[in-house]
Amino acid sequence: AWRAAIRPAQEIGAPLSAQTQAFSEFASKLSNASWMFLLSVAVAAIAAGYALERVFRASMLRWLPQPLADSGTGIQASLVFLTKRLVREAAGVVVFVVVSAAIVDFLMPDAFEQYAFAALMTLVLAPRVAYTIVRFVLTPKFPKHRLVFADDETSKFLTRHSVGMALVIGTMQFVSQFNVLSGAPDQASSIVFWFDILLRVYFVWIVWRSWHGLARMMKGFDDEVSPWESRIAGTYPVFAIISVLGMWWLINVIAS
Repeated sequence: AWRAAIRPAQEIGAPLSAQTQAFSEFASKLSNASWMFLLSVAVAAIAAGYALERVFRASMLRWLPQPLADSGTGIQASLVFLTKRLVREAAGVVVFVVVSAAIVDFLMPDAFEQYAFAALMTLVLAPRVAYTIVRFVLTPKFPKHRLVFADDETSKFLTRHSVGMALVIGTMQFVSQFNVLSGAPDQASSIVFWFDILLRVYFVWIVWRSWHGLARMMKGFDDEVSPWESRIAGTYPVFAIISVLGMWWLINVIAS
């Protein structure tokens, strides 16, 4: 089992070389003009999608007005404020995807359309969805409506790096889809192993940097917690790190 787990680490040059070869072969199919055209289509799709999303979200304010951030107190007022914002933002993301996908479908050459869709879904949509969901819970700009007990610094840090983790996951998914679409060598698929390690190291770093904030978050709004509850809250970051590393051990060592 150990050999199965460390074999990819011993052969790091092979998957990287195979992945580089796959990208090079894809690039060799394009001239400078083709590169510029594909890039122009991608930029146009994202720009048009974002522009129409903003117009749509602004129009939604007419029939789904956002309450003032400083109006009302308590969980009910917070849920009303956050849910209305979530609905508007989620609907805007749907508009963005539909418009961008339509432009890609209309303008992108057939040979590259699947690559473009893969990039749109994994590199653009995944981080945006992560941001929308995490912002609903952590509300970095409106602490009054925050659904969890977290200070401003921890809330902003976790929001920012949750999007970063989504981008790493999205990149891993895009590379995997790219390899399937381009018929890359089997060795290139081993690159996912390194993305997985990067993702777990990133997670451990996030927990380490926000250790005290996460522990305080577990204590909740009640300052009068028992010593036992305080001790459990303080060890929560340790549990999170052990869980992530333990899952890696289970998948790559025990199950190999």
